[in-house]
Amino acid sequence: MTNVFGKCKIAPMDIKVRNIAFDVTPARYITAIITEKGVFKPGDIHHLADAGFDYEKIRIKKP
Repeated sequence: MTNVFGKCKIAPMDIKVRNIAFDVTPARYITAIITEKGVFKPGDIHHLADAGFDYEKIRIKKP
């Protein structure tokens, strides 16, 4: 990224940059998903979209 909204320059004109928009992490490396509702196993995360679901049942508890 060398400028903001195409207007405000934040780097020298001749600088070389590499802008990676997304980091793709293989699923086998993801052991938990952290949300504002707590920490959950990847296979349980879809339950959070269900209105009224008691997510306390699936939240990972502190050891």
